[in-house]
Amino acid sequence: MGLVYFQSFMLGAVFAVGVWQALLINEISATAPIVLLHSFLAALYAASTAAVGVQTLRRGFKALGYLNVGLFLATALGGSAGLAYLAGASASTILMDAAMMTAVGFGMPAVALTYASVSAASGLTREPPLGGRPVLVYTALASASLHLIYGAMTVYAGLSGMTYYGHVAMGAVTGMCLLLAIGVSTKKGYAEANGLSRGNAAMLALALAFTILSGVFGALFVLGGPFMLVFAMAESSVLVYAFAFLSLGRR
Repeated sequence: MGLVYFQSFMLGAVFAVGVWQALLINEISATAPIVLLHSFLAALYAASTAAVGVQTLRRGFKALGYLNVGLFLATALGGSAGLAYLAGASASTILMDAAMMTAVGFGMPAVALTYASVSAASGLTREPPLGGRPVLVYTALASASLHLIYGAMTVYAGLSGMTYYGHVAMGAVTGMCLLLAIGVSTKKGYAEANGLSRGNAAMLALALAFTILSGVFGALFVLGGPFMLVFAMAESSVLVYAFAFLSLGRR
């Protein structure tokens, strides 16, 4: 269980530091300390993901094991794109951002499903990992990941076309799924029957609040605000992931 906690924390850390590194690359210049920190955290995240994949396969959770092995490969691909860019083999920041955002985006629902499944298997919660509320959380995280990927592409494609509208639509789907999950969490008798507490609903409420805040940052940017708002929006998405993740398991 501790390994899954470490994996989830590393994902959030890689995401947060990666957004800051993207700001430096796009707006200022990449500096060695932030690049090294991001690379170090990414290596720890990849290693923990591989370890979780191996451990879940050994314990008979084949679907989770293969899911994490796939996540490790996606992370390695994203890291390879970053290394190619830094080494000068690729001048495409679009390719680098797309590969890295895809790895992080795939990671959010995958790590959440792993955590919920291991929590249920360990007896920490009675809530089925594929029950209604957890599935809504996974869907919210999957939508948030597509929101991020579309958003990364919108930075280059401009505020028009499919990437922009996909970005907005996925943000709306994320908020809707979180709202529905809150409704299920607060349903009379649900928390007691599934070994949950009010803290689970509170975490979802915080995830929804930061989803809305991210949308506000995006709207201000569209209305002519500074480019920094794009990165404030992305960092808000880190907190959406964190609180949605914490809504799973017993709080």
